[in-house]
Amino acid sequence: MRVAIQVGLALLLAACGGINVETGTDGGGTAIDSGVPDGSGAPPDAASPGGDAASDAGPTPSCAWSELSPMPFAVVNGPDDEESATLTGDGRVVFFTAFAGSGVPEIFDAVRQAADQPFGASRLVPELNSAAEWELELEVSASGEEIFFAHLSADPILSASRASIDDPFGSVAQTGLVGRSPSLSGDGLDLYFADLGLKRILRASRSAVGEPWSDPVDVGSLAGYESIDVSSDELHLLMSRSQVFGPPTVTIATRETVDEPFGAPVSAGEVFDVDQDGAGVKEASWNGDETQIVVNLDLGNTGSDMYLSTCQ
Repeated sequence: MRVAIQVGLALLLAACGGINVETGTDGGGTAIDSGVPDGSGAPPDAASPGGDAASDAGPTPSCAWSELSPMPFAVVNGPDDEESATLTGDGRVVFFTAFAGSGVPEIFDAVRQAADQPFGASRLVPELNSAAEWELELEVSASGEEIFFAHLSADPILSASRASIDDPFGSVAQTGLVGRSPSLSGDGLDLYFADLGLKRILRASRSAVGEPWSDPVDVGSLAGYESIDVSSDELHLLMSRSQVFGPPTVTIATRETVDEPFGAPVSAGEVFDVDQDGAGVKEASWNGDETQIVVNLDLGNTGSDMYLSTCQ
């Protein structure tokens, strides 16, 4: 989904700042080849031999995505890196990591009144943070009552839960799973994650929230990507990578049923292909119904901020 913008970073940011998230006004970028098939905003029509992916596959990311806009996060984005953004199902709460007093990134959240409004001020979530660890690769459940993440120093996936969205999280615990970039299904019963060593996508299941996870099964290739986010119906997979793993790009892999592996990733649109003057998308994550994508855009010397794109 990435597009290299053939203008300087200053022009890119100026264009993003003037984009209306609702109308998706063109920011004036010029697309070049990103090295992945151009799906023009649509995943391959693998959900149906006749190509009717929308009716067979449930919610689908097939759409024209608006230009990346920092405006919903204008209050939240600061001088430090904001990374690992993840939205609750209704899009009203965003969790992310940023530097705090400990000197390492810690977990924050921010709230907005509606999915088309800007977020308010960020708030530290102290019960999730360790002063000695770097929290990263967050994933929040649709209800906002469960969160998954990893530590930079190790690959075991951690989790915490709470009784309601208004309560603090309980103790951070091990899930028993080892990997990176955890991603939860819409019903909360399947957890997808990346095995960077094997370069595979794995899935573990549970019978109910709070129950133990099963042994993981292989559901596809990482294909050179490092971050994943599964759609609510588990038929589409948002995949992203930073410059560390090759040319930065964001794509979507699709499958016909949950019993099959994901197919080859296809570009979901040029708007996400920002690879110019040190800028590039580091991570990408869907909201609950795949109508918005929040990205962490690495701006080079000025750090990393959150941007939003909306399905038009």
